[in-house]
Amino acid sequence: MRPLACLAAAFALAAVPAMAQQQLAGRPTTPFKATMDPMAAPAGVYGLTGYHVSVIVKVLHAGFSYSAFRMNTVAGSLTWDPARLETSKVTATIAANSLSTNVPNFAETLTGPVWLDAARFPTIAFTSTSIRRTGPTTGLITGDLTLHGVTKPVTLDAALTGAGQGPNGPTVGFTATAVVRRSDFGAGPVIDVVGDEMKVEIDLEFIKRPT
Repeated sequence: MRPLACLAAAFALAAVPAMAQQQLAGRPTTPFKATMDPMAAPAGVYGLTGYHVSVIVKVLHAGFSYSAFRMNTVAGSLTWDPARLETSKVTATIAANSLSTNVPNFAETLTGPVWLDAARFPTIAFTSTSIRRTGPTTGLITGDLTLHGVTKPVTLDAALTGAGQGPNGPTVGFTATAVVRRSDFGAGPVIDVVGDEMKVEIDLEFIKRPT
């Protein structure tokens, strides 16, 4: 095959979804389907997949706009029982120094000693203490948030994104939001140019661990 044709074939293959690539290679595939039925994900212990997790923090800048920051290193687990949702539990940890922003060198400032002080407090952690269903696919998750060495209760407003058989086994995903005040945790000074409230937007996908 000529080099140009090889290059074209490579681009075409890269554009094909993973399942189609497996079919082209003659390997068996596992059908998957997400539903809005929580029961479609069986009870068990699930692990957070790092490739499908997003934690965005938005802080008001001088009253004019929200600056967005992403936390990139997140781990967690979910003990899931859709039949008895209130017995489910979720834990998550975030590396404080994994913060990123589109402003050059600003991440180093925010993770430095004045704000998050990631060297002294390297881990942000959340452990649920109660879950209350508010609708067929929604709920309130209350838990202990540890930030900047301080632990306080925080409630997440959560909603099911999808449940069912994923490409790598039983999968369940959620979106959640919360508002956290920096002043409650001593995370940086409260000044006019930087808002005290942090709007947290979370998207998580958990995969059932083998038993």
